[in-house]
Amino acid sequence: MSNNLKAHYDEMFSENDGELYEPLSGLDLIAHNRRMELLDAIKLPELSDAVVVDYGVGSWGFGCIYPRLKECRHAIGFDIAEAALAKSAEVSANDPALTGKTVDYYVSLGYSMQLPDDFVDVFFCGECIEHVEDSSAFLAEVYRVLKPGGLAIFTTPNGDPWTYRQLKIRWCVGFEHVALMNFEEFRDYLERFFEPVEYLGFNQSIIPALDKLVPQDVGESWAVTCRNKPQDATSLIGVVRKSGSLKLEPSSIAVVDWSEARVSGNAAEPLNLLGNAQGGMLRPGSAYWVDVPDGMTRANVILWGHPWSGHARVRYGDDEEIANLYSHAGGCFRVVLEGLKGGVLLIEPTGDRDPRSNDDQIILYRVVFARGPSDAENCEA
Repeated sequence: MSNNLKAHYDEMFSENDGELYEPLSGLDLIAHNRRMELLDAIKLPELSDAVVVDYGVGSWGFGCIYPRLKECRHAIGFDIAEAALAKSAEVSANDPALTGKTVDYYVSLGYSMQLPDDFVDVFFCGECIEHVEDSSAFLAEVYRVLKPGGLAIFTTPNGDPWTYRQLKIRWCVGFEHVALMNFEEFRDYLERFFEPVEYLGFNQSIIPALDKLVPQDVGESWAVTCRNKPQDATSLIGVVRKSGSLKLEPSSIAVVDWSEARVSGNAAEPLNLLGNAQGGMLRPGSAYWVDVPDGMTRANVILWGHPWSGHARVRYGDDEEIANLYSHAGGCFRVVLEGLKGGVLLIEPTGDRDPRSNDDQIILYRVVFARGPSDAENCEA
């Protein structure tokens, strides 16, 4: 499967000796420490004989931001990039906390993991659920590998925190965040498959113009607010439990790049989004037509928003979504359509735009189609 995000990570981890991000400072560092504090306080089962997954381990080694996970018997790290996993394997081999334990690393895009059913006691996914286009397919796979009664713990940005809602902009948009969600969406997806245990919030940002000006003491006070009001926080933690033992249908994925879609009107203009990853830009009067692959029942339309974006219409039969793609910073925007049965998707600029936007263009990145469970409740045991 073609995957520009995987290619991006492979390239970045290889070129930067395993370091993808700048050293944390200011509010980012304060929030990182708060995340670790909240994770450390979560009640976990006895881990001495447990199988534990750290999904999205990067190049930093198993349990880097969640050291308690290292108390397990069998540590399993997943990441999208082979270069990252090679570095993590080196880190773990020299980690005294993992001496004498089984440590395995696997590449995964999130839709398939090389593990047996009902195998994992604790599944941790730190800042990665927003990187996987089809949330249902990913969570169905987490459900499959988790033991009945096992815990899954997710951390993710909240795309719609209180301060950003006041400005009518999204928090944490970017190339990686193809499935950025607000709290209600995050909770809804998790509870399609799992029983909720608790949701927590913490803060990493106030608003873009103020973040670099915040004194240390103010930042520390801000980070700890919204613990029990995650809908208003910039960052989320969800703790859920697998309460059943259903056998879910395996998910199938098909990716259609913007360049593979049919276009009516003027041809799409290729634009670089990040590195070598491209999207195709259309203006009003032109449209994308994307054939739904055989058997696929969901579409994740991944569009790009920035200060020149207008409104996009995404239509399938009688179902239509209008998305305001304006964003103060460049980043992905997902529109999800379910209940597909063949046919064609229409994706086009409407000609309307946010008053703050400089233009009415739309940019399509790709469409990720899926077939498989969208929840656990309606699947047969």
